[in-house]
Amino acid sequence: MNTPSDPKTRLDEILAALARQPLPKSAPNFGADVWREIKRRRVEPEDDWVITLFNFLRRPTLAIPAFAFAIVVGTFVGAVGATKSNIDIPLARQSLYLEVFEPNASGLPAALVNRR
Repeated sequence: MNTPSDPKTRLDEILAALARQPLPKSAPNFGADVWREIKRRRVEPEDDWVITLFNFLRRPTLAIPAFAFAIVVGTFVGAVGATKSNIDIPLARQSLYLEVFEPNASGLPAALVNRR
C-alpha cells in the first residue's frame, strides 16, 4: 500500500541511496585522536570529603569492619535514645491527652472533685 508519495517509501529510497554510497576514508590515527580528545575533555571530579570517605569505606577489606562499626554506633545511639525517651513518657502521655483513659488521671473532673 506504499504509494510513491508515501513518506515511508520516500524514506526507504533515501536510505537505500545512502547505503549505496562508499564509506569515507578515516584518518590513519583516527582512534588515537579520539582517545586524546576524550582525555582532554574529561572533567576531573572535585575532591569532596564525603565521596572520598565513601570510596575508602566501600573497599571489600573495609566493608565488614565499617558495617560492624555502624551497627555498634547505631545500637549505642538507640540505647541512649531509649533511656531518654523513658523519662519523657509521662510528658508525652500528657501532651497526647492519653491520660483520659486512666481511672486515676489528674485531669479528669472526678479526680479534681476527690482532691478537695
